[in-house]
Amino acid sequence: MAAKASKPTVMLQVRYGMTARNLLRGPFMQTLVDRGANIVVVTPAANEPYLKEELEPHGVTLVESPELKKRLPERIWDYVSDALVFRHPGNTRAVTVKWLHESIIERDLLGFAFRGAVSLLFLHKSHRMRRLLLRLGPRFCSHPEIGSIFETYKPDLFVASFTFEPDVHYLREAMNRGIRTVGIVKSWDNMTSKSRMAVEPDVLIAWSPDMKDQAIRYHSISEDRIKVVGTPQFDVHFNHGGGCTSRSEFLESLGADPAKKLIVYCPEPKWTYSDADNLRLIHEVISAPDFPYPAHIHVRNYPKSERDYSGLERELGVTSERAGTDVPSMADGFDQTMAQAEHMSELMHHADLVIQVSSTIVLDASCHDTPCIGLHLDRNDPRVPWAHQTRRGYDPEHNRMLVNLRALRLATTKTELRDLIELYLTHPETDSDGRAAAVARVIWRTDGTASRRLAESVLEELKYLDETGFLHWTSDIGGKPSYDL
Repeated sequence: MAAKASKPTVMLQVRYGMTARNLLRGPFMQTLVDRGANIVVVTPAANEPYLKEELEPHGVTLVESPELKKRLPERIWDYVSDALVFRHPGNTRAVTVKWLHESIIERDLLGFAFRGAVSLLFLHKSHRMRRLLLRLGPRFCSHPEIGSIFETYKPDLFVASFTFEPDVHYLREAMNRGIRTVGIVKSWDNMTSKSRMAVEPDVLIAWSPDMKDQAIRYHSISEDRIKVVGTPQFDVHFNHGGGCTSRSEFLESLGADPAKKLIVYCPEPKWTYSDADNLRLIHEVISAPDFPYPAHIHVRNYPKSERDYSGLERELGVTSERAGTDVPSMADGFDQTMAQAEHMSELMHHADLVIQVSSTIVLDASCHDTPCIGLHLDRNDPRVPWAHQTRRGYDPEHNRMLVNLRALRLATTKTELRDLIELYLTHPETDSDGRAAAVARVIWRTDGTASRRLAESVLEELKYLDETGFLHWTSDIGGKPSYDL
């Protein structure tokens, strides 16, 4: 058993490669290391040589995530409690779309009947019921395989980079042991599209005031427990700026002709019925004799997707790229270096137009004021079953908000697609105000220092250790303590 360290120990759980990029590389981790914290990272990629070489020289301890063993009572509790207050039709649009798809397309007849009936009780509107389930949840869950990690490393603070299944069990273990907890919202749609947040961390880190409101409304998280720091994963756009490489040099590196307009296509595997058909249609539009611009299509594959576009590259003359490096041990199957993140920033900066299918990439494009089209051909495709989620890809709250703000426009037919491509290539300033509004609402701060604010929020939870000299206080104008980072 490891001895208790004299300096405070922060245990951080990282299950996704995208989270690894945001937290393990750059200002967040560097700030914690520089301030003397003992860092323990629990991750399924703990034995990956690249991660060891990257982190262990800085004193970071890597611990492999154990296999989670859920007993039958816990599985029943999770299913029933989730269905009672969240995962049923009528709660959020995102959850309703998933319920319909799972019930009919995936033939979950029990879920269709049970969750559909429970929705009629309107328990999701009961704050008391949600609070009751939050209090009772930890009593039903005990995981020795997780507890042994806490027993070995005895963290002073536990930081969850994802606050839903299965990461929530670490939060439960920390709560049962009286260890202070911080939960970080991983993605912009988590508050409306994921399952019920089964554990309320001591502090929840939200991106924006809008996300804070969602956490209160849909998960009954106490307002005084939520901190808003901005969006660390978008810092790269405001620090790197996408302007380190000239346009001609960058397009040549993609295999594209710099003299042509660059159209970036971004699929999303859950919301795309046929990427091949989409790409053929876009190619048909820009190859028409009367189309006014020569254009090149570049495919940025979705991070979690392993689709091979080599056949379409030969057929259509498109180019493609992966969003990161394949790391099968990570939950999302990949990891991304800062160099790869900076490449994505340059891609959004130099692109003339982004065409995407219900992808977060619209926010990345908006950071560079790059026009964006939401391809929604599946809505009217007779091949797509009525209940299939691709028919409703822009119904969920996060996507509908972008459409309402005019951060993007939807193309549901070939004619609409042609008109929008020509509009944006001719007048790229169109809908610039909408893109700026989306950045302000979702990303919030655009100063490129969200990672540092996140680190400050984590360090603030160790303020009781100030007498040891670990933390050094300064005072801001208002006299409120802040950390000199």
